[in-house]
Order: sequence, then structure tokens, then C-alpha cells
Amino acid sequence: MKKYLLIGDNVISKNDRDRHYINAHVLMRLYGLGIEECYLSESHDKIRIEQYLRHNPNLIILHPKYSGEYSAPNELFGAK
Repeated sequence: MKKYLLIGDNVISKNDRDRHYINAHVLMRLYGLGIEECYLSESHDKIRIEQYLRHNPNLIILHPKYSGEYSAPNELFGAK
């Protein structure tokens, strides 16, 4: 069962202050997740995001992070 909705988006890097686009596939790798756990979307695809959330309202939404530190979601949310 999929638990996460990863949304690729722009982020300003803490390290170089430049704007970078991190897509959902890269985000999945950064968080250390497998495709079987995730729905993937991009920030510009509002309709797809709404559909995922309508059918799965309990999804945990993950975005690119300014800090660049991507802990495993289980550690972030205390899930098992």
C-alpha cells in the first residue's frame, strides 16, 4: 500500500542559494523510499495531486527541503 505522495518542486539550496528543481523520482531516492511506497507527481500537475489526495486522504506529502537533509520518513513521523 502506498503511504507517500512525493511532489517535485523548486527549492532554494541552503548551500549555494541557487534555485534547483528536484523532481519526484529524485526526491524518492533522497528519502530512501521505493516506488511501491509512493505516488509521484510534480508541483505543476495540480489535477493529479488532487486526484491522489481525493482517493487517498491519509497520504504523507513530501516535498524538496531547503535544508537538503532527507531523513527516512519513518524517522520523521515516528511510523513503523
